[in-house]
Parts: sequence; structure tokens; C-alpha cells
Amino acid sequence: MTIALRSFLNYGRYIGEVSLDLAAAVQKAANWSMTSIPRAISPEHVRQFLASIDQRTSVGRRDYAILLLLARLGLRLGEVAFLELDDIDWNAG
Repeated sequence: MTIALRSFLNYGRYIGEVSLDLAAAVQKAANWSMTSIPRAISPEHVRQFLASIDQRTSVGRRDYAILLLLARLGLRLGEVAFLELDDIDWNAG
């Protein structure tokens, strides 16, 4: 929200509607960098995780498919949750 407000105030000054630099009065959003959090899981950890799933049950096969979509295609959880069979282009693979 602060970025949008700063942009709006800068635009107002640019077009001449505002004579003061009001954007300077709006604090910038904090940009936290947590270097201790890994950016991604290593491929070896992904392989180990996928290998730990029991695919002999229907729940295990479902979980394995969901995790493959997350890990290999980079889909987000919400995208996987709302995925339907018609969303897949079976002919193109």
C-alpha cells in the first residue's frame, strides 16, 4: 500500500497538481532479508522426499502427484488445488 501511495504522490507532483514532495513523507516499506532461510530445496532433498511417499495406496499416489506438480513444475499450492483434468493439454504432453 505504501508503494502505491508513494507512486500516486509522485505522479501528482509530476503532473503539477502537488507542489511539495509529499511522497517523501510516506515511509518506505521494510525490505527484510532473511539469509538464514534457504531459497529452494536441493534436488537431492526433493528426490529423498518423493521417494519417502508410499505410492501403493491411492492417497500416496495422489500426494506424490501433488508434490511432483509443486516441485518440478513450480506450481503454487492454490494452482494445484484448483487444477482440473481439462486444464491439462494431454495431446501436447
